[in-house]
Amino acid sequence: MNEPNWDLLIVGGTVLTMEPDCEPIKDGAVAVANGRIAAVGLAENLLEHAPTGEVVNAAGCIVMPGLVNTHAHLAMTLMRGLADDLPLMDWLTNHIWPAEKNHMDRETVRLGTELAVVEQFRAGITTTTDMYFFGNDVASVLADAGMRGVVAESLIDTATPRCSGPEEMMDKQRQLAEEFRDHPLITPSVAAHSPYSVCAANLVKEAELAEDLGVPMQIHLSETRGEVEKLIEEKGRTPVAYLADLGVLSERTEAAHCVHDSPEDVDILVELIGGTTVAKELVETAIRHGKHVVTANKALIAEFGNEIFALADEHGVEVRFEAAVAGGIPIIKALRCLLYTSDAADE
Repeated sequence: MNEPNWDLLIVGGTVLTMEPDCEPIKDGAVAVANGRIAAVGLAENLLEHAPTGEVVNAAGCIVMPGLVNTHAHLAMTLMRGLADDLPLMDWLTNHIWPAEKNHMDRETVRLGTELAVVEQFRAGITTTTDMYFFGNDVASVLADAGMRGVVAESLIDTATPRCSGPEEMMDKQRQLAEEFRDHPLITPSVAAHSPYSVCAANLVKEAELAEDLGVPMQIHLSETRGEVEKLIEEKGRTPVAYLADLGVLSERTEAAHCVHDSPEDVDILVELIGGTTVAKELVETAIRHGKHVVTANKALIAEFGNEIFALADEHGVEVRFEAAVAGGIPIIKALRCLLYTSDAADE
C-alpha cells in the first residue's frame, strides 16, 4: 500500500469537523493534499503515515472550517469609528458618504480591503462578502490572499467614488461578472444599496441583471425602524413587501440586516428567498414551513438569544450568525463544541 503524499499535516489541536453526530476530535489531525482536505482523524493515526510535507503543531488550538462573513464593506475598515453611534441616515449622509467622496479611490479601497483581509484571517474568517466600489480590485485582493469572496460593485442612484451614475455601475457589474466568471475563489455579484437609495426602476434592473448574469444580488433591507416607517409612509408598504411587489426578491437575494421585519415580512422572505436575517419570528415561520436553517442578526441574538435558541433547539432548526458563521457552521453546534473543548481544557 502506497503511503499518502500529503502537502500539510495539522496536528495536536481539537478538530471540529461540523459533521452531523461527529464529536470533537481531541489531539486530532487534518491532512491536506493539493489544496484540499485529504484526511481527518486522530493525530497518532495520521502521523503513522509519515507525510512528505510540512507539519504544523496546533496544540491548544481549535481546528475547524473557516467562518463565513455574510455582509461586509471591507474597505470601510479605514473609516472605523468615524462619527460612530449616530442614527443611520445622519451617519451616512453627513459623514460616511462625504468621506467616501473625498477619500475613497482605487488605492484606498485596495488598502482598506487588504487590512480587512488580514483582520478576517486572524479572526478565522476564510470566506467573505463585499458590496462596495472598485469591485474588480476588491476581488483581486481577496484572490491574491487566498480568501473566498462574493464580491459586488454597488449600485446607488447617486454618483460613487468610481461611477457617475447607475448605468455606469451596471456596466462595471457586467465587467466584474465576466472577469471572475468560473473563478475558483471569487463569486461575482450585483448589489443595490437599499430600497431607500435606489429607485424602483433600478431595483428591477438589478434583479434582472442578477438573473441574466446568474449571480447573487446583495441589498440592505429593513435595517432601521426609520427606514421601514419612511417607506410605509411613501409607498404604503414595508420594504420587504415593496421589493416583493417589484419582483426583486428571489433565491438570488442576499438581504442584509432585516432587523425590523414584521411576521408578514418574514413569511414573504421565507417563501421568496428561503431564509434571511431576522429574530424569533423567523424561527417560528421556519418551523411552520418545514425549514431547518435560519440566519440571525447578532444584535437580535443579543436581545432574543435565549428564546431563539430554545425554540430552534426544540424543533431542530439551526440558527446561524450573520457576519460570523452564517452559511458555513450551525452556531448552536459551534457553541456546543466550543463549550466541550473549554470543559476538556479545564479537566
